[in-house]
Amino acid sequence: MRVRKSLGLALLTLALAGLLAACGGETPTATPTATPKPADNGGTTAATPTPEPAFDLAAQFKGKTIRIMANSNPGGGTDAQGRFMATFLSQYIPGNPRFIVSNNGNKDGEYDYAATRAPKDGTYWSWTSTPELERGHRDGAVKRSEFRFLWTQAPRNVQTLTYGSKYDCAWDASGSSEAFFSFADEIADVEAGGATILANVTYMEDLRVPIIYKAVASATTADVLLMWERGDINSTSRNSLWYQLPTTRTGWVADGTVRMVADMGFTPAQPNAESDPHCGQVRDKMTAEGIEKLNGFFNPSTYVGKSLWLPPGVDEELWVALGETLKATFSNPEVAKKMEDFTGQAMNEQMYYKEGQELTVITDPAYAKAISLIDAESARIREKYFGL
Repeated sequence: MRVRKSLGLALLTLALAGLLAACGGETPTATPTATPKPADNGGTTAATPTPEPAFDLAAQFKGKTIRIMANSNPGGGTDAQGRFMATFLSQYIPGNPRFIVSNNGNKDGEYDYAATRAPKDGTYWSWTSTPELERGHRDGAVKRSEFRFLWTQAPRNVQTLTYGSKYDCAWDASGSSEAFFSFADEIADVEAGGATILANVTYMEDLRVPIIYKAVASATTADVLLMWERGDINSTSRNSLWYQLPTTRTGWVADGTVRMVADMGFTPAQPNAESDPHCGQVRDKMTAEGIEKLNGFFNPSTYVGKSLWLPPGVDEELWVALGETLKATFSNPEVAKKMEDFTGQAMNEQMYYKEGQELTVITDPAYAKAISLIDAESARIREKYFGL
């Protein structure tokens, strides 16, 4: 299976760089590499140096256990994908370490632990639903760009899905006096001004589509499906659910029970096993002002999707060796087929360690420039939609 860097990803790189430049940011500094020392050979012509041996991952991980920590509650899509990867990764990592998956639904807590207390020997991997750049800009926390990016299956091409929709696309409800679309997100995300909440409200208001928003204790993929079936809500904006539905709820997309009513991602949504995307890019329907706000809120959480990270301070040679190993693993056609079958999403837009790190270095300061707007809009949305 051929792995490619998509046009959408290239455009996203330019968009992020443009956002930073527009805010007066500086060009990010590349990760420094060690400067080779000249050979001390008494002034004679230097012989060709012997290459340094590659980092010995087998010695590092033999007999060890690698913990994949999902920053979500059990039962959701992030949790399920992490557990699936753990079933086969051991055979591809030199030394064949054991893998276990744990959960920390307190996203800030997982971030802070990984940043300050997690082992730095390669045995702790954060498995995140979003990159959570915002945490690094509160309370003097470590910036996400100081972590070591490892891998993501695809950029987070987020779609709004609606259960039992009477509208073909979200913008068909423009100007309606009825708030048909109803969403729910976790209380912690509401209080923190989560990017998905900001994005949903921004584009719906820009399209003049009234919505209802609820704050709930847990809003994993499994929770959303249950809330749909109970009639508590009917809409959600997520990354992987579109691709998973043909497996988790066979027939729902095929018979129109669930429709994709808007695509918010920078990379276009791909067909799933039952349907092509129902509706196109929401930005094509929005005002210039609305697009600018949406990009400011959403760029930092969509430049990567579910992703693996090592803690800050991990040795660079260890990071590179693990990054190359995961690159070889996930570009292996057999592994790629496993992942595609499980997630329902193609593996042709993977992002590996160096590319992901470079994008994080660009995106982190760009996000910092948008914080004041995010804070102001979060306060307005909390009051208007949640009474907080």
